[in-house]
Amino acid sequence: MNWKTGLASLAVIWLVGAAGCAAPQGTPQTTPPAECPVDTLDEYDPPNDLSREAVTSFVEEYEIASLNRSIASRNRVDRVDGPWAQTHNSSIVDGGYLVYIAGSAATYSIEPELVFESTREPVDGAVSFNHTQYDRLSKLLDAVYRGERSSVINYWSDEYDYQHIRNTIETLAGEVDGAAFELTHATVLVSMDESVGHADYWTRAAYYVTSDVVYRTTNLSVDPRQGELLECN
Repeated sequence: MNWKTGLASLAVIWLVGAAGCAAPQGTPQTTPPAECPVDTLDEYDPPNDLSREAVTSFVEEYEIASLNRSIASRNRVDRVDGPWAQTHNSSIVDGGYLVYIAGSAATYSIEPELVFESTREPVDGAVSFNHTQYDRLSKLLDAVYRGERSSVINYWSDEYDYQHIRNTIETLAGEVDGAAFELTHATVLVSMDESVGHADYWTRAAYYVTSDVVYRTTNLSVDPRQGELLECN
């Protein structure tokens, strides 16, 4: 995804979502929140410059920083497209700014895989496998031989612990890629491969910003001041 595609996608998503949004409702807060001070993101205090351009720029930067924080929480990320953020509407409310924004990003990760293949042909160097103490690997190899499960296990497999299976194979065969296990009726070959994991991030939010506070909500039908207080001096 390039930046033009990202921004175009944001516009489409915003129009679809905004079509059903009512004007912000709720009772505005006129006194400083009891939670102050609040500092959710470092280096992002409420802006001193309350011009429309400065506030919308601040909100876009803040939404991008929030997306970056979400991406950083993932265990494995090898490439990131974005993040992008685009303001779609802004207005002055009670001395502050109400800003509607959309953001997006995409992450890609190289995921290791174990690939299993059953054969009835003899394989040189195959390890005779009858180790009852390796119960999880035994069940896996038997299921592969019987064709009862997928022949691929990746890093995020729910059914089998990838790292445990990999370590067991290496312990028994001395290697993983090219390992072979001789069962009663067949031999199971093991090889290593990679796949690309992909995750998309899409956000739609409303901000309320003054020189003292920053509020945010993803419920576009309510006043952001009824949402989460992110920053407060």
